Amino acid sequence: MPRLPRKSHETSFFHIIVQGIKKEYIFNTDILIKKYIELLNNELQEYKIQILAYCIMNNHAHILLYTEKVIEMSLFMHKVNQKFAQFYNYINQDRVGYVFRDRYKSEPIFTTQSLIRCIRYIHNNPVKANIVKYAKDYKYSSYEDYCKKRIINMCPIFKEIDIDISLIVDNENNKDYLLDNVFLDVEDNLRE
Repeated sequence: MPRLPRKSHETSFFHIIVQGIKKEYIFNTDILIKKYIELLNNELQEYKIQILAYCIMNNHAHILLYTEKVIEMSLFMHKVNQKFAQFYNYINQDRVGYVFRDRYKSEPIFTTQSLIRCIRYIHNNPVKANIVKYAKDYKYSSYEDYCKKRIINMCPIFKEIDIDISLIVDNENNKDYLLDNVFLDVEDNLRE
């Protein structure tokens, strides 16, 4: 059965989540995590995508991206996930078949406040999972890029939307991501 096209939204910001099939730990080694991050970075220019935030967990990944065309996001994610699946099956030569649970899930982000909360939510995923106590202690996310303000040069869109980076970096006043789960999560099977 062919897949339905993703709905066109009146936004350019999308929270993406990918997960291993049957919730398998597909990002369970440094090599696999670094490979996925490398693939994300390698395809940015071709598809005119900017990655605003990411966090790679053992069995899933969160990505917040900016794109002017939804089709670019779809092509980008397809290529990244396809290349990763090939690499994953090559590394695990006794394994064949699908690597990802679905192609990917996405949710549009419409407001600046939601954008800031989504970035915090993504960076604090390891805290929520009790892997680390503080987001700064998790090395497979873009959190450090925010702490060192590298993200401003990495994502030109930040200059246009005028977000105060200090609102994103973890401190006691920025814990509202814990109040409710308004963002797409691995346990969320209904939203796409």
